[in-house]
Formats: sequence, structure tokens, C-alpha cells
Amino acid sequence: MVRAILKNNQAIEENLPHFIPKAMRRSMRFIARLAIKRLDHKYAHLLKPGSLVQALLVLRKGLTESSNKYLSGNFSYADISMAVVFELIDPIAYCEPSLGPKTQKLSME
Repeated sequence: MVRAILKNNQAIEENLPHFIPKAMRRSMRFIARLAIKRLDHKYAHLLKPGSLVQALLVLRKGLTESSNKYLSGNFSYADISMAVVFELIDPIAYCEPSLGPKTQKLSME
């Protein structure tokens, strides 16, 4: 997601803090781009191609084998982690400030 935002000027502007006036957003892209690159560099080692698909396969297996709606029998951290993975795939949570339209579109690609 971070790399997709980095490639899109409109998404960069959408992710600037809301207190920055719209008239200044274009000129702030440079600083925002630097911040995004630092964020990407900091967490790049965590990127594992195919890890999301693998996590979903494990979730499917766990839910299929579960005797109820919880991964380990009772509500646990595993269920919270599962919800976080689903939120990455299709964000439904209301957040403030909300994601801009371009950022929302990039999150679905």
C-alpha cells in the first residue's frame, strides 16, 4: 500500500494531515514523499511476497477445523489477528480522518 501511494500524487496529497491547506498540498508532496520512502525503507524487511495468501489459507483451515466461530475454541488474540488481516484486505472500519478516494482505490488493487 505504501509503495502504491508513493507512485500516486493524488494519494500522497490525500494522506497529508488535514490541517495542511489544500493550496499548500502540492508543494508538500516532496516532504510527504520523503516521509513515505523512510516508512517504506523502515518496514521493507517485513514484506514477504505471498504472505497474505498464506495467512488466508491458514485462516481457512483453522476456521474449518474449529468447532465454533473462534479459531482456538474461545475468543483469543488469534481472532483479533484474523480481523486485522481482513481489515487489510477490505477496510470497513470507520477511521478519522477517512481515507481519500484515491487511497481507497489503491487499497483494493
